[in-house]
Amino acid sequence: MESELRDGYTMTELGALPEEWDVEKLGNICYEIYRYPTYYDIEYVDKGVIEVRGELIHSNGKLRKKRSDFRYILQDTNKKYPRTQLKNGDFVMSVRGTIGKVALVDDFFEGANITANLIRIAPNKEMVLSEYLLHFFLSDSYKSWLDLNSSMTTIKTIQSPLLKSMYLSLPPLPEQHRIATILSTLDETVEHTEALIEKYKNIKAGLMADLLTRGLDEEGRIRSENTHRFKDSAMGRVPEEWEIGGFKDMVDKSNKNGIKPGPFGSSLKKEFYVGDGYRVYGQEQVIAGTLSIGDYYVNKQKFEELKSFRIDMDDVLISLVGTTGKVLVVPSKFESGIINPRLLKITPDKRKSNSKFISYLLISGIITNQLATLSHGGTMDVLNGTTIRKLRFGIPSLKEQRRIAEILTAADQRIEKEEAYRDKLLQLKKGLMQDLLTGKVRVKDGSFQMPEQSEN
Repeated sequence: MESELRDGYTMTELGALPEEWDVEKLGNICYEIYRYPTYYDIEYVDKGVIEVRGELIHSNGKLRKKRSDFRYILQDTNKKYPRTQLKNGDFVMSVRGTIGKVALVDDFFEGANITANLIRIAPNKEMVLSEYLLHFFLSDSYKSWLDLNSSMTTIKTIQSPLLKSMYLSLPPLPEQHRIATILSTLDETVEHTEALIEKYKNIKAGLMADLLTRGLDEEGRIRSENTHRFKDSAMGRVPEEWEIGGFKDMVDKSNKNGIKPGPFGSSLKKEFYVGDGYRVYGQEQVIAGTLSIGDYYVNKQKFEELKSFRIDMDDVLISLVGTTGKVLVVPSKFESGIINPRLLKITPDKRKSNSKFISYLLISGIITNQLATLSHGGTMDVLNGTTIRKLRFGIPSLKEQRRIAEILTAADQRIEKEEAYRDKLLQLKKGLMQDLLTGKVRVKDGSFQMPEQSEN
């Protein structure tokens, strides 16, 4: 109701907005919203004018610039489609298939053209800044509008008249600039953090390749053939101190359940599940990396009947079907439960084996390459205990396993820290975008405090 509006706000088609803001249809603030209905028999060449297509649109509102992904058309072909020739500050939007993906055109794509599955949007920069409009196109408001309007037709497409009729809020240009600057600063920080994550993942991959084939000596140095003694083995050159073996050599040989796939389906049918009791763990927990999710339980009688399938602290759980080879080490705090048929557990002999070391082995190239060989070069869709027992690798002493696991765990913790910071930024941006684009939060001077990276 009008009487409930905050001072300085007025009610509009889009709800309460600041009095100095306008509401306009997209068609009224753009010079061009256009796509050619036909685009057939195009001749592609090795060099020419870049053809922009939907596959180049990234989820962050940018176009991919990997030249190996480009297709080129002749200049003569380009001249036939003048209204879809792109300019710096334009937008391209996918209007067929995966609809609604949007990217801002920069000077790299100046003069490029688009396929018939895209639409060109050329904003009037005297009314709306491209940078501001980009954040609108990435907002939940735009996505909601898209979902609502695309559901009205059986053919997933967006027509120009419909797109032109879309309303959006327009602050004065200086405030548009301030809003865009804040949101773009967040985007840049997210991109920087994602680049760090990728860098640390590459570092970890290199460490794994070295540590799981050459190991660490007692002084914490990665071994080298120039400084340490190696020997020939079925797995190639390995440190002289290492043995060659498999996972069956890392469990207590007196424990027949040391390598244990989940129970056969007939032993654990869905009718055995109850509302509460002892957890049944499956792939969803291993893929998510936590045992705290899931809602499948069995009663005490079934739990006792399937006691050989119980998990214990430091067991290594492996997914067997579909998304195979995902690994989780059971932590010190967990709910008592059993594994389902889609998991296998390895219970290490703690006198000679380290669970974290085993978990890193299982996701390393040493193991994935062997699995590819066993599956004749393809992806192994189903793992089983027999396959796990066939795998071979170098086995260091328990002390060295611990040293290797500590270094790789530290690498994982650094990655997790950056991922948590990125997720914090994304959550902040989501809330801030909604507030800034509706005027709920005003930006008077453009100042904004970026959240700091936690030291924990």
